[in-house]
Amino acid sequence: MTLPPVLPPSCSNWTPGISVCSKQGTKSCANCKLVVYCDVDCQKAH
Repeated sequence: MTLPPVLPPSCSNWTPGISVCSKQGTKSCANCKLVVYCDVDCQKAH
């Protein structure tokens, strides 16, 4: 049995059709722990 490839999470700071952060998310939200961001600036912008 082979396992599917695991993709690194992308930054959660995006708005469809407006802005997309293409960096890899490395820091999880301290409050909900459900989303990841590449840095503090993206988290604040989101």
